[in-house]
Amino acid sequence: MISPIPSWFWLFLDYNNSNFPTLVRTICVTRGLRSIVTPGSQYYEFGVPREGSDDPLAREGPVSPFMYVRGIREIGYGVSMEIVGRLHDPRGVTWMLAVGAAMSVGDAVVVAVFGRGKYSMVLYHLLVALYFGAMAYLRSQSSSVC
Repeated sequence: MISPIPSWFWLFLDYNNSNFPTLVRTICVTRGLRSIVTPGSQYYEFGVPREGSDDPLAREGPVSPFMYVRGIREIGYGVSMEIVGRLHDPRGVTWMLAVGAAMSVGDAVVVAVFGRGKYSMVLYHLLVALYFGAMAYLRSQSSSVC
């Protein structure tokens, strides 16, 4: 029987897979590059309004340099995850996931405070934190990882 779910999807749930750090790296670096190349669109995707706008859905207005900083942060996290994964350091990968969970909670707080009602994006950031936190917890409980 052919599954309607693509085979790569299960990698998101296989916390012991050696390709897991590469998957996280790819997502983070891609998001970081998008923040640097198209910083204006990242306000809406992150969940905060543009500078000088009261409308959280506004797509016009000046771009803050912090959107570039956000891109650099995402790229740095992704590259760090890849390096730790290539060093075959399972504990390092677990700690990187825990740090990612903490960063996502911080992002959720920023969106809750400054997002002017974009609570769907707060939920998104909290779900990412839950995912990273769950993966870190499951990896820490696995005898093959720690």
